[in-house]
Parts: sequence; C-alpha cells; structure tokens
Amino acid sequence: MQGVYDIFLQKTLQGEYDILVKSAVQGKYDILIRDTIQGKYSILVQKTMQGVYDIFLQKTIQGVYDIAAPDQWGDSDTWGDSDTWGAEGDSHGGDIDTGNEITSGVDENIFDDVSEAERVAGDTEYRKIFVRNENTDIWAAVKAWIESFTPATNDEIEIKLGTNAGIQSVEGVAGGYVSPDSKTHADVLNIGNLDQNEYQAVWIKRTVSCTALTGGAARALDSHSVGDLTDGDRAICAVGGLLLYFMFDATATDAEDVANHPYKVRPDDYVDQGVWIEQQAVENAVTADVVIDDNRLVRGDGGAKKIQECSTITVLDNGEMVNTGQPAFNVRNTSEQSNFAINEEVTVVFDDEKTDQGNNFASNTFTAPVSGNYILAVSLKLNNLDTAANYYRIGLKTSNGTYRIELNPQAWAADWNYGSLNMSCVADMDANDIAYVVVTQSGGTAQTDITGSSYFSGALIC
Repeated sequence: MQGVYDIFLQKTLQGEYDILVKSAVQGKYDILIRDTIQGKYSILVQKTMQGVYDIFLQKTIQGVYDIAAPDQWGDSDTWGDSDTWGAEGDSHGGDIDTGNEITSGVDENIFDDVSEAERVAGDTEYRKIFVRNENTDIWAAVKAWIESFTPATNDEIEIKLGTNAGIQSVEGVAGGYVSPDSKTHADVLNIGNLDQNEYQAVWIKRTVSCTALTGGAARALDSHSVGDLTDGDRAICAVGGLLLYFMFDATATDAEDVANHPYKVRPDDYVDQGVWIEQQAVENAVTADVVIDDNRLVRGDGGAKKIQECSTITVLDNGEMVNTGQPAFNVRNTSEQSNFAINEEVTVVFDDEKTDQGNNFASNTFTAPVSGNYILAVSLKLNNLDTAANYYRIGLKTSNGTYRIELNPQAWAADWNYGSLNMSCVADMDANDIAYVVVTQSGGTAQTDITGSSYFSGALIC
C-alpha cells in the first residue's frame, strides 16, 4: 500500500511466462508483459489515477508497435452543443452510436457553455456517454470518477452508471448521482471488467444554481413554499453582483415587482397573502451627512461615530497620493547678511517663502503643528570665508536638540571667495516645537557674508 510493486510470474500452457507488475493505489502504473503464442510481447500500461484512458502497446509480428486506447463514445443522439442536443427531459439517451466518438480535450464536447439566462434562472442538464473497450485484452476493474471540477462556485458535476439503452426522461433524471474525486473515493463508479467491444453507459449531470429572485428554480427566492415560511423570515440573495436583503411579510398582498426597488417577490404557491419584501438601506447616523468626492479617503470622527471625508487627501487611479494638509515648507533669503558677527550664534534670516503648506513658518522659524518625525534640510552659501577662523558651523536648532556640521578653514592656503555648508536630518518634534538655523564663525575677522542663494526646507514624514 505504500506505492511499491508486486510481481507475479505465471507459467502458461505453452511453457512460457506471463509477468504482471502491479503498483499499489498511489497513482502509479500497472504493467502486463505477456508472452503470446507467436513469441511476441504485449505491454499493457494502465494510468490508474486519471480515470481517462488506458494505453496498450502491442508488438506485432512485424516487430513494430501499435497504440490503441479504449474510447468514450456518445449515444445515438448527436450532441456537441445545445442546438443539436435539444430540450432536456425528452427521450434522449438510448444505445451507443459508435460513429459519434467524443474527442478528448475539446471544449464543449459534452456540455455547452452556461448562458447568462441559465446562470440567472438556474439550469440542470444531463448527458450520456459510453466507455468502450476496443482492444483484444480485457479491460479489468474499470472505475470512473471526476478528475477535476468546474471552477465556478455555482456549478456542480455529478455522475452515475446507466443502462446501455436507458433514456433521459426515465433513467437520466432519476437520483443516485455522486461526485467521486478519486478512484479510492467511496462513491467511485465501479464499471468492472470490459471485454473487447463491450461498453458501459455513464450519465453526467450538470447543475447550475440560479442567482435569480424568481423562476421557481432551486435557490430562487420564490421557490420557498408559503407553508414553510414564518413572518419575519429573512433572506439574502446575490443578484447581478449585489447582495439584496429580504424579509417575509406573512400578511402582505403586494403585487410581485422585481423591476423597481424595493423588490417584492411572491412565492410560487402564493394564494392570497405572504410576500418577500426587499429591505433597502436607510440613512443612519454613521453616514447620513457624509458626501465623499472622487478619489478621497475617509476617517472615523471620534465619539460622534461618524465618518468624515479627508478633504486634503487625493488618491489617484495609479496609486499616487497627494496630501495638501501635510506640513511642508521651503524658504530662502532675498538679501545678504554681510559681515555677520563672530564667536556667537547668528540666526539666519529666511524672508522668501516658496512653499508653506499649513502656514507653519514665520519669523525665520518653523513651528511643528503636530507631533511626529520631520525631515529638515539647510544649505548656506557663504562668501569671503576667512582662513584665520577656527571653524564655521551651521546648526539646525529644535526644541528637542541641535544638529550641527562644521567646516575647518585653517587648512586652506588663502581665504575662499565662497563656499557652501549643507546638512539634513530627521528630527523628532512635538506639537508646537520650533526649528530654525544658526551659523557660527569661531575666531578670525567678521568678513563673511550669507548670500541670497541659501535655503531651509522641511516636511512631516511620519
């Protein structure tokens, strides 16, 4: 039973041996090597788990190989689509038609596609096929099952054995259908042994569950009997991709209407009262006063238990998000700060606001409107740098700390006409914390200028 092989050696009347190599039920292959009277060998390869075809390789007297396969055949009616099959429930079926072989692997070779009308109203169809052995050897212990099922959630495929001459209206529509998914399934169809040209009928049943409200088909809302319903019973129906909610009113007499909301549906056995009535959504305290524009986000509104549109946030179709309420600024200076003082922190003046989203920058200072992490960046262009200075330092001063960078001019051979100091950081800021820029020259002469090409920028990042 672990997928290993048993080997049987049987001495025939001619003094030769038959060799049977048989695998366990693991989906392997059975191989029969038989010494025939002509001294040639026939090899039977049976694909046990797929339930479709057994393949026979027969070495002929000429030393070449023939390949044959037991075929599946259609019945005496020609059916490749719904037009040639005709209406369900009549006298379709009957005995095998060996001129109407079913080609494996071809779409719609047994059932046609499910139409929109069938999907909405529901549909049950039957087909009868035959499994026939066209080989000289016995096809032993034949079984039938369903290898794979339809991916649709409202389709169901079932099978059962039939009599070779049975017709649909008598035999096909009767019960006994099963859905075995392997040869070891308890409901597998055991066809048994098939001699050459012997065959067995198999009925196939396809059920498409309806998604309609009316029509009386299985799962339709009106298929429920009035006698089985109680006032206040509820139902949810999937119609056209929407979920509709209904309540049964045992005393209602409304005319049936599935064209205008709220829908009303009468059970098929309606006499004088009892109607399903659609329960439409009503405006409530959660969404009553909310109007949401395209591409906008919503958020909870605290204890009011409402939702509110985030009017500053726009999410574009490709996923890009713009938030005009996010704090951000970019400022510059329009004039020089000439010969700034030495040996002290000098606040850098930024009087030109290029961007101030949220209006949080004023008097050379950014004030954080909310607590969070802010990216801050500064670039200072300095003229007439003095080699006699000990250092030049710029600082990003915040309420929670100062971030610095220094430049050592003493390694220079002469004063610089100009130079730049640049830095950036991610600063942890609380609501109402401030940030501004200072510059310090230690020692030397007060000859250095802050030019108009300097900037200070920042934004809340998280």
